[in-house]
Amino acid sequence: MLNRRQRHILKYLIDHERFVTVRDLAEKYKVSERSIRYDLDAIAYDVKKNGLALDRHKHRGVRFVLPKEERGRWLHRLAGEPDYSNRLSAEERRDTILGVLFHQHRPVSSTDLADLLYVSRRTVVKDLKRVEAWLKSHRLSLTYVQNKGFRITGAERDVRKALAYLVSNRSHDDRDLPFKLTGLADEHLDLVREAVFEHVRTLPYELTDSSLDGLIFHIAVALQRLRKGHEITMPERELAELRSTQEFKVSQSIAHSIASRLRVSIPEAEAGYMTLHLLGAKLLHKHAPVSISLEGPVKHFIRETGARLGTDLTEDRQLMRGLMVHLRPTLYRLKFNLRLNNPLKDDIMQEYTPIVEAIAHSVPILEDAFQVSFNDDERAYLALHIGAALERQSGVKRRPRVLLVCGSGVGTAQLLLGRIKRYFPNLDIVDTCPLYHMSPEWLQQKDVDWIISTIPIDGLPVPHIIVNPFLTVQDRQKIASRIQQEQENQAEERMAGPVLEDVLAPELIKLDVEVENWQEAVRQAGQLLIDHNHVEPRYVDAMVRMVEENGPYIVIDQGVAMPHARPEDGVKSLGLSLLRLSNPVNFGHDKNDPVKLVICLSSVDAEMHLNALRQLASILSDNENKQILLTGGKEAILEKVQEVSQI
Repeated sequence: MLNRRQRHILKYLIDHERFVTVRDLAEKYKVSERSIRYDLDAIAYDVKKNGLALDRHKHRGVRFVLPKEERGRWLHRLAGEPDYSNRLSAEERRDTILGVLFHQHRPVSSTDLADLLYVSRRTVVKDLKRVEAWLKSHRLSLTYVQNKGFRITGAERDVRKALAYLVSNRSHDDRDLPFKLTGLADEHLDLVREAVFEHVRTLPYELTDSSLDGLIFHIAVALQRLRKGHEITMPERELAELRSTQEFKVSQSIAHSIASRLRVSIPEAEAGYMTLHLLGAKLLHKHAPVSISLEGPVKHFIRETGARLGTDLTEDRQLMRGLMVHLRPTLYRLKFNLRLNNPLKDDIMQEYTPIVEAIAHSVPILEDAFQVSFNDDERAYLALHIGAALERQSGVKRRPRVLLVCGSGVGTAQLLLGRIKRYFPNLDIVDTCPLYHMSPEWLQQKDVDWIISTIPIDGLPVPHIIVNPFLTVQDRQKIASRIQQEQENQAEERMAGPVLEDVLAPELIKLDVEVENWQEAVRQAGQLLIDHNHVEPRYVDAMVRMVEENGPYIVIDQGVAMPHARPEDGVKSLGLSLLRLSNPVNFGHDKNDPVKLVICLSSVDAEMHLNALRQLASILSDNENKQILLTGGKEAILEKVQEVSQI
């Protein structure tokens, strides 16, 4: 979309149909010649999208000649086209200025920027402050050159990262716009595309279109930067690590192909950065190998996240494998600052709030191990993996108990029974019977969840589905929808779960208890759960054993431990006990010892307790509220528990 001045210039060129010099246009519109050149670049791009071209001559200037039948359409379009400059937000102006500064290898004045954006110099000054803050967050600087203007300064590696980040986050319908921003000639860009497509085919996996575009964009930027004398370097240690990968060999082939075709010299470091793009690419399928070096940190991350969620996730092999496959490209992507937008981020943050909060505490394990920083998009992807693991653990507590009712005789009933078992083996068929046998009392004895019937049923308190005895496709869809709905309802009930006030009852709180060691602390807190029939005695043994076998990962915060074991270790019902020690004890944690609060959890599955746990975490995350648990009386603690239970 063209701004107002650019539309005026294009209309002027259409009306005159003759060459006009840049100087004449600059004088006409009272702006600098540089601003006019920016405008002509934008106009050239706009008309090119419509299959036309500006006629630009080095000495004579520029002209735009249209066939007579096209003139009316173009003039009408220019008259009705909205003013793009009025639609630019502060953020959009910031990004536009960044784009200009990145691609101009000479200082740009605030006057030129004001002309380009069609805003006042005062507005540009405010925008430049936003530009400066953005650059600082990417380890770059905005430098003013006396009497010339502004330019970006910093390490070449940081310039490349920042530019890639800027373009990857542009929301624009035109897929080719990022490539235009590189300034690479169309024919050269085509050569780059051909080289990339030719050599990535040799990889044992496919890349998405966006990943291929990202690599092509990176190469286009690299070529322009190299021509301006900006060569990038990579530490030998990193290069040595990359040389052994198949992606590096492919990157070298791409670099050699482009170098020979365009007659440029491409250093090995550029191939190294191409390799990072390939390693960080989003795969169309997940059959790429995973590195054994990921295993230790991922296990640690899973263990710590599970501890904060009050469940043991360490035995879930599918979670371990899924995270390792996911993290392989993620780590390279984060290392090169290539952002992958997560379209489900907002939904995940809302749906999996306790999981997201737990990951916020445990993700530094991965960040420290691999020297990267996870943004909200990437954390949301991690939450999906953890959420799926919790749902696998919880599962469906029992199969739906279904009664089959048939009014057409035993043979029909057996036909329906056979087909139900064939298509829905996950249903527990309680019985088959005629309608006249049933009564509310009889159904209650049978403990039936719902009925599948071949005839209409009235007056019974159990939901029912009417089907054909032959169980048509439509009938099967009705039953499948019912099963799915019940599973979703169960999942929602588990994720909502009781509030903290319902779980942490007054009789489960014991304050200022004297113990000799952490084992005794766990056993005394566990005894509260035994005394109130939440767990069997063997559950307490299991909690102690898990710490002995896996270490003090249950010490989730400064001075706070949350022992727990698996539901199958003797859980009877959901419960939470709080034991406050008169003298803190050490669990062996390198950061959070000594422990004063021991909070024991028993849960029938991996999700039912999450709502209460989220509310407990909100107390622990606030220093003032946490002090109530550490020093307050039982009445003050219960008052705070009641308060957060309303959230």
